[in-house]
Amino acid sequence: MAAPTPFPPPVPQDPCQPSPCGPNSQCQVSADGSPSCTCVAGYVGEPPGCRPECIINSECPSHLACINQKCQDPCPGSCGASAECHVVVHIPNCVCPSGFTGDPFTLCIVAQRKLHSYLRQYLGSGVISYIIPRVILDEILVVEYCFFALYY
Repeated sequence: MAAPTPFPPPVPQDPCQPSPCGPNSQCQVSADGSPSCTCVAGYVGEPPGCRPECIINSECPSHLACINQKCQDPCPGSCGASAECHVVVHIPNCVCPSGFTGDPFTLCIVAQRKLHSYLRQYLGSGVISYIIPRVILDEILVVEYCFFALYY
């Protein structure tokens, strides 16, 4: 009689292959050897139901919008220099603040009537030669007032 052939030792199986976790999730082997599932970064919920934070605006609070599958403030980058942004039902609304005029999507400048009043009140008598609006480094609107005083 021939000697029995020994069986090779069993190869440990990876409990994460195939993954029991579902889409948008990852599997890790826990200390006791069982699979542990979590959602991948940028996804919410519990495996196997991992999903993006949002797909459409209505899945976000009304003061936020669904941007790149995340509920975010839609105002940054929406309005022009010196404009105010107010979110109404997920949509950014740009307006020039009180005392300013212009296109709120491009540039708001000090209203000329208010500017004349300001110059007369604070700078004394004189004639305004010109007004130069410009945007500086951090996009804060600066208005240079150049004027020459005329004395009679």
